[in-house]
Amino acid sequence: MRKNIALDIISVQTKLEGDFFAADGEGEKNKIEISTEGELVIEDGKLRIEYEETELTGMDGALTVLEFSEDDRQTVTMTRSGGVSASMIFKENSRYMTTYETGFFPIEMCIVTKNVNNEMYENGGVIALDYTIEIHGVCMERTYLTVKATEITQ
Repeated sequence: MRKNIALDIISVQTKLEGDFFAADGEGEKNKIEISTEGELVIEDGKLRIEYEETELTGMDGALTVLEFSEDDRQTVTMTRSGGVSASMIFKENSRYMTTYETGFFPIEMCIVTKNVNNEMYENGGVIALDYTIEIHGVCMERTYLTVKATEITQ
């Protein structure tokens, strides 16, 4: 089953620059708010949200896919393809090593997920992720990502 959806995406990134005392959200903040359209796909017990990135995110033309199994709503996978390439797994209180292909050079990083709140269903809902990015063991950025999906009815 495929449905057209309206997406409201809010990303608040706090640059921590290796300051472990700033881990509670102190530091330079960058907030990006995007409204776009995408697709919600349900098949084989998995729910997937697909949308194209915009110029605002610096990843214009990249396809982002958020996916989870209906049996494990607390593990969310994000993949990006196109101008950038990455695969990230978000599972509460877990670390995940990945390589982010920027088109210029690869960046090895660790995603440390603090919280996953997944209230996404077949008619829409919200996924909220709270995670940090570490590069070579140094905490560089904390991100609060909220993706709200609403079904578009004709």
